[in-house]
Amino acid sequence: MNEKTAEHLIKNATKALAVLLALILFISCNGADKEFSGENGQPSEVWFKQTSVDLGAKIKMIDEGNGLAISRGKGENVKGKVLKFDNGKWNAVSEHDYSDFPFITQHDSNSFWWVIHETHYGRYKPRLYYLSGNTKKEIPLPPVMWDNIDYAMWSAISVLHNGEAWIVGQQGNIIHYDRKKWTSEFSPVKRKENENFSSGDLHDIQMISENSGWAVGKQGIILKYENKKWNRYESPTIDELKCISMVDENFGWIVGDRGTILKYENEKWIKVENNIRVTLNAVKTVSKNKAWIAGARSTLLEFKNGNWVENTAIKNFEDSFISLDAVKAKDGSYKLWVIGDNGIYTNSQSLKFSFTDVTANVSLRREGRAAIFRDYDKDGLPDLTTILEDGPPVIYRNQNGNLFSEVARDYSSQKPGMAQTISSADFDNDGNTDFLEILDDVKNKLSFGTGNFEFREVDTKEYIRPKFIQTDLNLSTSQAADFDNDGNLDLYFSNYNFDDMLFRNNGVGKFEDVFDKSGIKKIINHRSYGTTLSDFNCDGLVDVLITYKLAENNQHIYFFINKGGFKFEKKEDRNFYTDKAPTAYASISNDFNNDGFPDLVIFNHEYNLQFLLNDGKANFKDVTATVGFTEKFFHPEPSGGVIATADVNNDGWLDLFIGSRLFLNSPELQFTEVGKSVGVDFTGNPTFTDYDNDGDIDLFIGSSREALGKGDRTTLYRNNLAEQNFIKVKLSGDVSNRNAIGAKVYLLGFNKDGKNVYKTLRQNGIGSNSLSQEDYSVIHFGIDPELKYQVKVVFPSGIEKIIDAEKNTTVKISESSFLQSTLVLAKKSFERTLLLIDWKIETFKLFIILLILTGVFFYGRKTKVKKLTYHVYIGLFFLVFYLLLVHLNITKPQFVSSLISIGSTSLFAIGFVFAAVRYVEIKESSYISHFKLLEILGEGGMGKVYKATDKQDGKTVAVKILNAHLLKDEENRRRLASEGRLLSSLNHPNIVKVLEFGETAEHSFVAMEYLSGGTLHEFIEKNYPLNEEKVIEITKQICSGLRTIHSNDIIHRDLKSQNIMFDEAGNVRIMDFGLSKSPLVSTMTTLGTVVGTLGFVAPEQVTNINVDHRVDIFSLGVILYQMLTNKLPFNGENEIALIHSIFNTVPPHPSEINNAISPKFEALVLRCLEKNVEKRFQTVQEIIESLG
Repeated sequence: MNEKTAEHLIKNATKALAVLLALILFISCNGADKEFSGENGQPSEVWFKQTSVDLGAKIKMIDEGNGLAISRGKGENVKGKVLKFDNGKWNAVSEHDYSDFPFITQHDSNSFWWVIHETHYGRYKPRLYYLSGNTKKEIPLPPVMWDNIDYAMWSAISVLHNGEAWIVGQQGNIIHYDRKKWTSEFSPVKRKENENFSSGDLHDIQMISENSGWAVGKQGIILKYENKKWNRYESPTIDELKCISMVDENFGWIVGDRGTILKYENEKWIKVENNIRVTLNAVKTVSKNKAWIAGARSTLLEFKNGNWVENTAIKNFEDSFISLDAVKAKDGSYKLWVIGDNGIYTNSQSLKFSFTDVTANVSLRREGRAAIFRDYDKDGLPDLTTILEDGPPVIYRNQNGNLFSEVARDYSSQKPGMAQTISSADFDNDGNTDFLEILDDVKNKLSFGTGNFEFREVDTKEYIRPKFIQTDLNLSTSQAADFDNDGNLDLYFSNYNFDDMLFRNNGVGKFEDVFDKSGIKKIINHRSYGTTLSDFNCDGLVDVLITYKLAENNQHIYFFINKGGFKFEKKEDRNFYTDKAPTAYASISNDFNNDGFPDLVIFNHEYNLQFLLNDGKANFKDVTATVGFTEKFFHPEPSGGVIATADVNNDGWLDLFIGSRLFLNSPELQFTEVGKSVGVDFTGNPTFTDYDNDGDIDLFIGSSREALGKGDRTTLYRNNLAEQNFIKVKLSGDVSNRNAIGAKVYLLGFNKDGKNVYKTLRQNGIGSNSLSQEDYSVIHFGIDPELKYQVKVVFPSGIEKIIDAEKNTTVKISESSFLQSTLVLAKKSFERTLLLIDWKIETFKLFIILLILTGVFFYGRKTKVKKLTYHVYIGLFFLVFYLLLVHLNITKPQFVSSLISIGSTSLFAIGFVFAAVRYVEIKESSYISHFKLLEILGEGGMGKVYKATDKQDGKTVAVKILNAHLLKDEENRRRLASEGRLLSSLNHPNIVKVLEFGETAEHSFVAMEYLSGGTLHEFIEKNYPLNEEKVIEITKQICSGLRTIHSNDIIHRDLKSQNIMFDEAGNVRIMDFGLSKSPLVSTMTTLGTVVGTLGFVAPEQVTNINVDHRVDIFSLGVILYQMLTNKLPFNGENEIALIHSIFNTVPPHPSEINNAISPKFEALVLRCLEKNVEKRFQTVQEIIESLG
């Protein structure tokens, strides 16, 4: 191959490399967008905590909407409570000092009883109370003493429908209520004077009728009531029995200590073997095949298909269960309530959704005053960052929606200690989430994300320089938004009682404070807990609203319209003034009435909420009194994060969480409090997100120990929504900021007639409270499943997109097409590099790389690709490659960047030159002159034979490349060249046509016509035995060709069956002749060729003495012998043995192997094989004549 061809191929390779580099550039600009992970699903049964209690004792459910419970209280300061379940909430109807063994039951349809004991101050005196409506009274009990000082305590009650009742208690005491008064009854286990004071305690009782009942207690005691008398009943255990539940007279269960379960059947109590070892405290039986047991360590068992099976769904809660009850719902299923030491739990969802505290289950710390959610690793699951009070923020990786793991971070270079505010967004437009932590104007830390929770640390003061920040109160907040719609995320910093800061971003995360020139006025000494960012007048620019704790001239809300270019104008509204003294903590903006405009809600501490509807032009109407917020709100922690909004029940209307209370919105714009009804009972700063990606919105609440005291200060609630009707929208910005913060997302609903009947708005990333900027990764909509939907997005750039959306799917919407996005992001990426580059250092580095490239190309001019080095585009290619490396590594430390850009380019250039030289050499090795070698056909002592193509005429030829050692002797080279020219002139039908004999710098070759008919050796193997006529026919053709060879004074020297071939017509062609100087040397090159070749050579050829054309007659004889017998006449185990055979062995006559051979032809063969050269045929012509 010539150098021109190599140059052409290298040009193509260069183009391919350019395409590859462009792809690398695109990846560097665009980041790695991952598919949304989809739904994770809900557990098969959902349990949630309805309310907290202090040492729960008993629970009694009347129906799904009504129930009773009682708790003990804790110590001397925490009261026990009597709780009544009504309208989905547990409400305390009475309180009492701490009590051992309190219990409660329904007396009749209008009243209930409960018993407490005056544990600390009343010598354990029991008191029975009655409550009907608002009437509460005490019912006297007969005095029963435990000893001479203290009263015996009661433990359980059973009331019949006719009003009769029995109570059992310590030391086997039993009392009876005959609907008039309580009296003591005989007990077969009542303590005798000389017995232990604790013996005989009864723990539970169940009366089946006036004449039948059971009681159980310590030491395995079982009592049966019949014929108006209590008697002992045979017990299979001595373990303490806690509870009994009978279906009827014939079937029931008892449970107790150490996992004891007793079954009553066929008038006998039988112990059920099991693997449970915890104390079982309660059992509820509703039929022979349906029952439940509750016990310590969150144990709940259900009787299914004849076996007790543990319920694992309730294991989310760490508690010791004390009592349970079950009621049949309208749909025929059973709903359970369980009371434990810490709470009341149920699987009944009257509102079709509830919240379960999963903080411990997902491995979150119980600390953090607020949080934000961001998808740092782009796996479709929001990751969590919490703001701590006494340490740096903690980032948690969301692992598959069921576990959070802390991400280790490096604080060795900067130690902020803690942060009073954080902001997380893509500030440098590289597709990764960055992280800003601010404690004050000195201690702050900016980290640029590099993907997958890795961050690049920078000298923060070179990127952002805050003015004075107050640190005695953690009340400063920060939010990211693009205020001038230049595609770069800016930063608004709310500074409590000092001037705020408005930071303009230059595109690489370097900020300049432009607040003083913005037109926004901060009222000092009036204390602001934060700002609300929203496009109130719907002009595509983010406006600023500031609320104050203290009003100035009766104004406590200040509103500034964004006019563009970081210029703002104050806008007045009568709703921003008040003659009262509200303390505004926080505000949010969202579309609450589904008219497509962002409304405004302001939380006023110890005052009424303000609910302002927006007409789309930033004119507001106060509807607080009509939406259901008429009461005053209180929140113990001054915070700008006390309020948040989301559609928690997926009905298409935004709901509100305020402080500790959850309110559901409705199409009538009426808010109803449901927090405790659905298990939410925690005070703090809320953040909504779908952390488990199951289609419903979950709730994180954080709070401050400084304000709310010790204990658990964070809770993550999982939403257990039954019907997951949702649409999610995931935005990808390019012309606008990468996070598409500020984009307006409209959800449009159409009925069956195609009429637009629903419209709502979400503003991506803005409108949230100032402490916890909402997650911009995914926008969540609840929907009416009967409608069809479209999503309309207006990006901050003004680009609009409309797309159809299906139920329960995530719609991904990009601001631009793939090609446009690639170009825009590439432009931004290069602009980022130009802004970050240090021109002095880069100029010096460029000079160094030019010197190195010059040296490499000067070296290349001394090689086989020297012409290539004269092309300017090759040098430009490596220069572009260098600049691209500079671009890709611009954010790395200078030393690392220099090492990569200069080192990689230098190695690439050097490698390119060496690879190009090697490429040319390889290509040249696949060409001999103008013959392209295709595949190897065979190999022998003289060289290798290739199938080849003649590039001049396209014909297929055979090219034999001679072994290099044959050409080392100059005399041999001259003789071979001479014979080669002679052979090229031969033209005979039985001689292979030699087309060309030539030499290159490294090889000598013979080009011959390509024969496709195979060798004579292969023909013999395939067709043996051959008839004599066919052998004679082949022999004549061989002799005819050989005669012509000899007539030109050429000796073949290597005549054998492998060197005789057939053309397509079946004619014999002799090949491979006249090219061997020393037969012995040439044939003994390798073991594989020695045996085959030596088997055909004449004795004198071995000794190389008196070699003439008659050696070919001897070889012909071997070929004839092989055709007749399919064997060689001379054999040996190795070369020496074979040579000995040639000189000394008389081969068997061919007729001894093949008796079909004629004597005449056999004599011809044997004469050819004569060892004495004088006895052989002297010429080929003699053989031809003998054949007749």
